[in-house]
Amino acid sequence: MPPPSHSSPPVQSGEAAPVVAVVREVHCLGFAHNEAAKEFDRRYPDNAKNFKAFFDAGKLEPGKIHLFDRGSKQQPRYIFNVPTKVHWKAPTKISQIRTAITRLLEKCMLRHVSVLELVPFEDESGSVSWPQIQLEFLTSFARVPDIQLRFGTALRPNSAEMKQVTIFTDGGAEPNPGIGGFGIVLQFGSKQKELSQGFEHTTNNRMELLATIVALESLKEPCAVRLYSDSRYFIDAVNTGNVFRWRAKAWKNGKVKNVDLWERFLLAYINHNVELMWVKGHSGIAGNERCDALASAAIAASQYEVDQGYLDYLERKGTSTSSPGAKKEQQTANKRPVGKRGPKPKKIGDPCRNCDTPLVRRETKKSKKDSKYYFPWHLHCPQCNRIFHLEEAKVYRT
Repeated sequence: MPPPSHSSPPVQSGEAAPVVAVVREVHCLGFAHNEAAKEFDRRYPDNAKNFKAFFDAGKLEPGKIHLFDRGSKQQPRYIFNVPTKVHWKAPTKISQIRTAITRLLEKCMLRHVSVLELVPFEDESGSVSWPQIQLEFLTSFARVPDIQLRFGTALRPNSAEMKQVTIFTDGGAEPNPGIGGFGIVLQFGSKQKELSQGFEHTTNNRMELLATIVALESLKEPCAVRLYSDSRYFIDAVNTGNVFRWRAKAWKNGKVKNVDLWERFLLAYINHNVELMWVKGHSGIAGNERCDALASAAIAASQYEVDQGYLDYLERKGTSTSSPGAKKEQQTANKRPVGKRGPKPKKIGDPCRNCDTPLVRRETKKSKKDSKYYFPWHLHCPQCNRIFHLEEAKVYRT
């Protein structure tokens, strides 16, 4: 999917002009409450007049979108006035934004809108940021690729007025998964900045993705960015719009990996006009080769950060950070020979009869209600998951 655009798409000779629509936010009281909306009212007084008559007639309701059709000879053709608050002092809720977007998408499809421009929404409480709202629009409209989204108005600079920044990124892990690192080269005019970091346990794809995140987050203002990466995993997911469709489907019910980094990337990506370019690795491109060297140096360094997101993922999956071979060897080493069991444990801390691992106390979650007695707790082996009941823990039912 191409980056958010701020200019009208070119119209070839013989082609019909695109149907353009604009979305602006209004209070439940019906007035413009931020500078972007006020500027919009000054630019399109016909919409302000039409909406005022609609509001004065008492037709405005929470969630009800007011549509103003300016006629086929004017651009934009349609203006959607979207109320997002039940009360003007109340904070905007992301659920209200999503409901409004769903209704808006239906109206755009019915009217064959091809370009939809958004006037920046503004929540004075700060509960929902404008980048978050942009991301919700991209997520929902990813299902309809024929509609092009444009973000901003004259109050926000277009690509030609932004700083032009070139970024190269690379990342990897040795082995995969294993110790990882990334390298970044940022270029602005004659200036160049390099960033790198190593991680003690991660994957190739996470390092490729994290490199782009750190690069975009390091920019202090919205920029026009051309970002080069040799990761097909990353480039194709964004340029094809798959990442937005994954998000629309709740990350395919948990099947998409690296969700924590994808969410973080999208919030950074939406703040800039980003053009993603794939380059072949180790093909002599100076920026890519330098990033590869930075990533390799970060992997070879002795100080590493913790990729907490990956560790949390392993914990949810019940997977150890050690390799499968090492885990199997450890279990084999701890296991007693067949037919030779240790003594029966009598207290907490005694060795397991199967693998000699110290036992711990664990509460029993279930017991048969029709039994004469039950065990509210038992001894548990954290290594082989064996359980042992003690006589002292037995409780008779009265």
